[in-house]
Amino acid sequence: MKKALDGIRQNAATKGQLVPYIYWNYAFSDQDAFPSYGEENVEKLRNASKKYDPNGMFLTGCPGGFKLFT
Repeated sequence: MKKALDGIRQNAATKGQLVPYIYWNYAFSDQDAFPSYGEENVEKLRNASKKYDPNGMFLTGCPGGFKLFT
């Protein structure tokens, strides 16, 4: 499936129709959806994570899903 998606993305990019936004609910587990929200927004999320979860309990204690830090 990944090869098919890569081909679709490459085809859209060559036509100038690629939209880099990845909706989290539609993203595959190997896709990094965070960068599609913009660097400024990702930085805000990381700062909030460091402020409210400084020990990383949520990131390491909750299985599955997309994580800001790995």
